[in-house]
Amino acid sequence: MLSCDEIRALLSKRLSKERYAHSLRVAATARELAERHGVQAEAAERAGLWHDAYKELPVPEQIARAREKGILTPEYEAHPHLLHGPLAAACLPEDFGETDAEVLQAVRLHTTGDAGMSRLDMVVYLADLLEPEHDFPGAARLRAAARVSLEGAMLAALEHTLQYLLQRGAWIDPKALRARNALLPFRIKE
Repeated sequence: MLSCDEIRALLSKRLSKERYAHSLRVAATARELAERHGVQAEAAERAGLWHDAYKELPVPEQIARAREKGILTPEYEAHPHLLHGPLAAACLPEDFGETDAEVLQAVRLHTTGDAGMSRLDMVVYLADLLEPEHDFPGAARLRAAARVSLEGAMLAALEHTLQYLLQRGAWIDPKALRARNALLPFRIKE
């Protein structure tokens, strides 16, 4: 398996300057959240680095690779912006030797979440949303929640994202709804 330094070197050549910088910030945020919440920090950093490794592939190539890997669903074909996480999880073992199942799952779920998410999955999802350059209404509240409760912050983040999608009339992946519903007991009282 590649070290974090080797992953950074590889991604610096594979990704645009902006996407690479985002991946570095996500990895650093994931490590920080992991350390705060007792999650394996190196796994969080690795998943943060890998999370968008396939995002900049042209959509036809993403679809072709997903079809080849047997993970292309009608939903992903209709909404290919959601495909890069599952595609990375399916391709990273063969393409780059990343075989840590927990890292791969966190990469797979970083955009939609799902019921039964591990704490590592939550760290990476939150890190992608809350990395320091992401500024949006409610970001400060979500960052504060992430300092208090990983599960509570995850619920708040999912609800924020679902409201955003609803306001735009966008399709919502059922996995995001399952993740939100599974986390209802963890709502942070304000």
